[in-house]
This record gives sequence, structure tokens and C-alpha cells, in this order.
Amino acid sequence: MNSLLPDTDSEDELPPGWEQKVSLTNRVYYLNNKTKTTQWIHPISGKRKAVSGKLPEGWQRKFDDDGNHVLYHK
Repeated sequence: MNSLLPDTDSEDELPPGWEQKVSLTNRVYYLNNKTKTTQWIHPISGKRKAVSGKLPEGWQRKFDDDGNHVLYHK
């Protein structure tokens, strides 16, 4: 294993400087803050991921007036 990567058993762990985000189509993407790039595959496991499109009971997803930002409210 590459010594620069964290020593972990979890497939969801990310290297330092990475963030996990979710697209409007519920696909997970990964943001590398150091290089300012994104990718669809997990930087360690190489797997793709999606999340359920359902929000918790009572929550709604809406767009701002410009349609550029997603807002979640209850």
C-alpha cells in the first residue's frame, strides 16, 4: 500500500485534502482541495457510489431564485 495514504480499514476514508459531495442526480463525487479537481471514483478504492434520492421526512429541496443553488428546508 502507498505509504502516503492513511492506514485504515474503511472504504469511505478519504486522503487528506479530499471531500465527498453529492450531485443533484444523487451521484457521489470527490473534490480534491489541493489540486482543485473533482472525480466520480473514490480516490482510494476506485469505486463509484450513489445515494438515495429521498430526503428525511418533512424536508424539501428547492432552488434559489437564480436556479443556481440548492436549498434544503423543513
